[in-house]
Amino acid sequence: MAQETIDLFTNEEHAIISDWLDVDPQTCDDELPGSSDALEALGFIDKASAYSEYDAAVAAIVLERIQGRLPQWGAVRHEPDGEAVVVLGRDIRDRLISRTVEMVPRHLLTINWADSGPGFSWPVAYHVTWLPFYDEFVVTQSADCPDAFGYCDFAIGHFPADTEVVSAAVAVVEADWQWQNGQFGHGRRCIAGSTLTTSTVGEAIGHCVRNTGTTIGANGNTSELVTFIDAASVRSRRQLCSYWSSGSTTCRIVRSIAIIG
Repeated sequence: MAQETIDLFTNEEHAIISDWLDVDPQTCDDELPGSSDALEALGFIDKASAYSEYDAAVAAIVLERIQGRLPQWGAVRHEPDGEAVVVLGRDIRDRLISRTVEMVPRHLLTINWADSGPGFSWPVAYHVTWLPFYDEFVVTQSADCPDAFGYCDFAIGHFPADTEVVSAAVAVVEADWQWQNGQFGHGRRCIAGSTLTTSTVGEAIGHCVRNTGTTIGANGNTSELVTFIDAASVRSRRQLCSYWSSGSTTCRIVRSIAIIG
């Protein structure tokens, strides 16, 4: 059976996005469902904690095209009959509909909040995506499993399309880090990859350190917080963790995004 094709957003998605942005739906269709009904129709019901179901739904909409490339936790479980079963933390959602226009999320950076064991990291990837029709950029965060907040992905902020993208996106990430520090005491982060320019990353991290009360480096000197690792030497999560646990007081930024997994 052929999948229905639309330009970009379904009516349910328009209802959710417009409610989240607090603007009028940018569609000529008058038959829009209520946003709460739209959430239920898309399967976002009573799972989110700290963030909202709307945050999760918007993230799912804008990240749909790249969800297979987002952080993914995996393990192998051995059943009593000897069968090995692969367990994954992130469910890959079926594409809702065929779209003639696709959104293109842009990777900002990936962090590791902490390590809860050798090679057992908690990565979060940040992306920024332009929303056609609404002319806004949406910043999202993507974990490798839903353990922390009920879903893997959340939209954490937005800004107008005529704003300088990198600085505005970093400001959204900084505000979220600041909020998480206050709510949960999350403060230790390792930058595990970025597509931002080297100077921009350094400035952004230094700014976040000064303004979020976090402890990435122990000496508090921004100029000494940022060092670089040759990406060719990093081949696994375990090796990346060893950099963080080696006793260095610096935040290490790796010149690659293909090192987590």
